[in-house]
Amino acid sequence: KSVACIYGALSPEVREREAHRFAGGDADILVATDAIGMGLNLPIRRVVFTAVQKYDGTSRGTLSPSLLQQIGGRAGRFGHHDEEGVVAGLTPAEHRVVSSLMKAHQEPLEARGFQITAGSAYLEQIAEMSGDRRLEALLSLFLLHADCGDGFFTPHIPEEQLARAAQLDRMKNLSLHQKHVFSMAPMASQNETIDGVWRDWAYGANKGKTIALDFLPQSPRRASLEEAETTVRLLAAYRWFAYRLPELFVDLELADMHLAPWIAAVDGHLRSRRRQGAGGGRKGVPSWYWPVRR
Repeated sequence: KSVACIYGALSPEVREREAHRFAGGDADILVATDAIGMGLNLPIRRVVFTAVQKYDGTSRGTLSPSLLQQIGGRAGRFGHHDEEGVVAGLTPAEHRVVSSLMKAHQEPLEARGFQITAGSAYLEQIAEMSGDRRLEALLSLFLLHADCGDGFFTPHIPEEQLARAAQLDRMKNLSLHQKHVFSMAPMASQNETIDGVWRDWAYGANKGKTIALDFLPQSPRRASLEEAETTVRLLAAYRWFAYRLPELFVDLELADMHLAPWIAAVDGHLRSRRRQGAGGGRKGVPSWYWPVRR
């Protein structure tokens, strides 16, 4: 059986490729995390939960009815040849939980409290009124004083953005707009490699340097899955910056050109019927290519 994979760390481009592989019949089985529940309409006949708990960053807990039903709802989607689907748990214990949650009542959606954030133009207005051009201070002022009327909207600034704002405020040559763009970058600070590249780009911009596409490994064909995934995410981030700060990120066309081979590298790993592991291998060959023992 051929298998496609979808999980949160995949770039949107690779995720779309994997979805097309399954939808087109190139893959018989789709193995996925809860990322499958967001925005995918595929010809799935059955959904089998191998786990009914999820780690939320602090502890493990049972999936909410809304999340489990959202994932289970991938089976038998309207418009496909099979509009009846089966949802099950892998073991009897998991199946009991799945069966119960699929029948459970969902809490009604909140009628207010929709989150909004500050744009660069709004921050410039606050800076002009307050005389303070520190990004962290301006974002905090937005949280405290944004006029949300009857509470339909709620001001929101992620903790990661505030932490990055404090770092960027120490870079005295960045404009407020540049600091704001860097603070919003789609680059996970939890990933040491990606966070390191973000810092290098910010320090380079502070020195007035253009940001070249000089972070790519030598060859997509020799990269491990993790290295290829990271490179795709960095290329996506570079393109994101190039649209917003084109005077600094000057290699947009080069980034566009390199993206496809690195997406293909991730896709090749996911298509492989070899088992993934750690260690071993030989120089120039991804270490996780181990033969499957039968």
